[in-house]
Amino acid sequence: MSKTHMKQQQGRPRKQFYRVPIWRMKIRQALVLLICCFVFPLNAAAAHDFWLHPELFQISGSQKAPTKILIRLQTGHPGDSSPWPLAPERIVSVRTIGPNGVVDQQAGVTPSPSGFGALNVTVKEPGIHIVAFESRAARSELQPAAFNAYLNEEGLGHIQKIRSKLGTDNKPGREYFSRRSKALIRVGQSTDNSAHILKPLGFTLEIVPSQIFYELQEGAPMGFKIFYRGQPIPGVKVVMTQLDDRSKTPIESISNAMGNVRFERPSAGEYFVHAVWSSPSGLRADAEFDTIFSSLSFAL
Repeated sequence: MSKTHMKQQQGRPRKQFYRVPIWRMKIRQALVLLICCFVFPLNAAAAHDFWLHPELFQISGSQKAPTKILIRLQTGHPGDSSPWPLAPERIVSVRTIGPNGVVDQQAGVTPSPSGFGALNVTVKEPGIHIVAFESRAARSELQPAAFNAYLNEEGLGHIQKIRSKLGTDNKPGREYFSRRSKALIRVGQSTDNSAHILKPLGFTLEIVPSQIFYELQEGAPMGFKIFYRGQPIPGVKVVMTQLDDRSKTPIESISNAMGNVRFERPSAGEYFVHAVWSSPSGLRADAEFDTIFSSLSFAL
């Protein structure tokens, strides 16, 4: 290399490099994930399943109270799920209902720059505690084939009939949907003072146990009652899915005229029972239906 060229090289400004902040990288990752969800959409039904998954469903009575428990909010289906983007503005309420009453748990929501925040709830006294979560509504629009497949998968035949009667089954399906989910956390082994888990909380769509099922023998009848707008509702497809064993096939049942469904008490494990119901939306100009996704998770 000539001396003249070396001088030119020495006189050039060096390239400047900088480290991208971690928070900015996480935002980019979240945006990429969001774009991928639109470009490569998931199966409509799988994308809507939603449940609360506590880090612990059972707390030893010997553990010092109060106990803080991380709650994972999951969407998808067991074996192929992802965290639900948790942000305060997406939440209507989050609370626990225990033997001594109701506790507001919204202070346990921790936002994150990535969009995937954390939820920690605190439980104090022994007994069974309900973690109850309600989300705000979000709008969804699916192309006709995808929307019709989703209605069929979720057992929403009454909506299919409405669309057919109106001649809109070849048009995109537009709805507002929201979540109503509960999880049961047991502190200690006692089931005394647990009658509160057998009562509805007033969710638009709600799954309520028909009995305290922890002490049932495997194979014994295990029931739930489905409420919609305060009334038992028939014809709802209800699915019980095991969370900690992907090899187990989900079990389905349809609520009867009294809103009751019955399963056989399964083997020990972590489960969630979920249901969907929809009705025509009379006040929204940009959607035809209002849909509620409800779930109840627990461990046996």
